[in-house]
Amino acid sequence: MNSPASQNESTKNPRSDQNQPVAKHAKHPPLHRGTGGLVSARLAAWESMSGSDDKDEYDTASGSDASSKTPPVSFTGAQLTLAWSRGRREDIVHAETLFRRAVVATNDSAEDWVATGQALEASGQGSRYVQKIYAKAIRLDDTLSSGWVGMGRTLCRAGGAIDDVVYCLYRALKIDLDQADVWLQLGLLLKTHLGDRTGAMHALTMATYCAPDCADAWCALGYTLEAESKGLEAKEAYEMATALDPSNSSALVNLGCLHQNSFGDLSAAEACFRSAVTADATCARAHYCLGWLLHSKGELYAAATAFSHAVHFDGEYADAWGALGHLLHTAPPDVVALGAEAFRTGLTRGTSETDSWFEFACHVQTTEGGLAGAKLAYRYALVANPDNADEWFNLASLHRDLGNTPLAASLYKHVLEINPSHQHADWLRAWMARA
Repeated sequence: MNSPASQNESTKNPRSDQNQPVAKHAKHPPLHRGTGGLVSARLAAWESMSGSDDKDEYDTASGSDASSKTPPVSFTGAQLTLAWSRGRREDIVHAETLFRRAVVATNDSAEDWVATGQALEASGQGSRYVQKIYAKAIRLDDTLSSGWVGMGRTLCRAGGAIDDVVYCLYRALKIDLDQADVWLQLGLLLKTHLGDRTGAMHALTMATYCAPDCADAWCALGYTLEAESKGLEAKEAYEMATALDPSNSSALVNLGCLHQNSFGDLSAAEACFRSAVTADATCARAHYCLGWLLHSKGELYAAATAFSHAVHFDGEYADAWGALGHLLHTAPPDVVALGAEAFRTGLTRGTSETDSWFEFACHVQTTEGGLAGAKLAYRYALVANPDNADEWFNLASLHRDLGNTPLAASLYKHVLEINPSHQHADWLRAWMARA
């Protein structure tokens, strides 16, 4: 092609885990504030978020009106523990009823309110009034760490303000620093949603300190260190994660990307990607990263098979669809012919569906002519992510290569509408001026 390479950001081996969250928050919520006006205002806001139609639901024994609140029995701590265990293992609905009655019987116990909130979460209840329950617990005793953790978890699930979630986690940690899971969640939130890498690194380091055997904490710390260009430290963190959990596909893929992108060690990278695929054959990202590594080695057919596996396990993986489109767009005719022949062989053997989407696309491309298979892959990529300017660019370039200049010009224009500062913006404007 005469244009800048249509290989875009999606065709580069990613260096980070999609599921991993990163760090600059304007200012961390203060840890020294007590239960004064700030906390009261937050609690009032959290309580009002869930609406008023269920305002007394958590005060009733089993959904009855307020006049029948008095329970027939008083529940002891041992009964509460039994109910919680029973709810976790056997009968969550029954446990929920027990806890509601317990809360009514001892409605000045913050521990009971927290236990009720946990039971309702376990039973699949939404956040409509669960956050009210945690707010009640915090009002009764704001030194109960589990109340703040529960409130933060509920707000996060409900799509609440990230600052509020972070605030809850900070309050919980102020009460008890030895909570690895809370440090981990805090670090991920700071990194992903607030861009506070420094805060995230501190939180994730604390998570590994509190739970040195937590592979997820080491993996998240490695990603944060990698983002800070601390490759050797990141490598050590990923290796610790994989040593603790050899089946941790996220850590294996991240370590592979680090070997490939930072150290140029393709052999080590390939070993990591293949280990990730072995550990979790459904990990689309592992297949995708392996595909690009094989592509860089010139093993186009093997790369296409890896990309096909990626879209098989995640049909909305836009980057993998784009990679397939790029490969079909640029692959030599003999590779396409080989894929088409493999597809036809599969059909003659009686299989209704080939294992490789690439082979099907090769069949389409040889049957319909032109670059029909590549066009199909790009379209799937755009269905998965319609705002991906790079894939629109690739689709436009494909139509340009097919001689459809008017459509190519229209699509190139759309690229600039989505992203006026696209990496090929100057070339696009110059091309459209000539077209």
